[in-house]
Amino acid sequence: MAASTSASKPGCNKGAAPAQSQLNNVRTSSRTVPDQPFGLAYAKTGHIAFAALTSKLAVLSTDGTQPRLLHTIPLPAASVGKEGALGVTLTHDGRELLIAAGSGAIVVDAAKAAAGAPGAVLGTLTGTAGTSVIEVSISPDDRYAFVSQEYGNIQTGNRGDNEVFDLHKALHSGFGPSASIGSLPLGKAVVGTTVRQTAR
Repeated sequence: MAASTSASKPGCNKGAAPAQSQLNNVRTSSRTVPDQPFGLAYAKTGHIAFAALTSKLAVLSTDGTQPRLLHTIPLPAASVGKEGALGVTLTHDGRELLIAAGSGAIVVDAAKAAAGAPGAVLGTLTGTAGTSVIEVSISPDDRYAFVSQEYGNIQTGNRGDNEVFDLHKALHSGFGPSASIGSLPLGKAVVGTTVRQTAR
């Protein structure tokens, strides 16, 4: 009875899904890394990929048939939190890499990280709406960072939350509380956010 009721709703279809086409001539490869990977982002140039490990950032070369681990960069223990480093995203200009961790996001200079240069970790955007950060996304102009708190805290009614940071301000004026703009309580188990630019 329930099946026929739902099938009669607008937009519902009881038919089988169409067969999926096969991907032909796609080369695959894998690489074992020193810890549990979560997020992955590719640099804009240079055949480089960044992977979030539990307490480190892995930098891999993708210029051959097999990815190679070039080096790892330790992430600040106080910023990583108990869940470790998770989602990774790159700003649209390719300059900064943001890693969701703890109560906010760790901001890394992508070029320094790729080169293994000192000072790659620039600072941390620290939120106030929980410690269950899982993903981070960037506004199209690279000005704002949106950090998804999966479960929030008492302040959010234990609902998932999206915290907003002024990334530009943090990079130019320091990673203090003033970089935090605010937050938006959502529902349970908030994972990711997509930021879309609309035509004016």
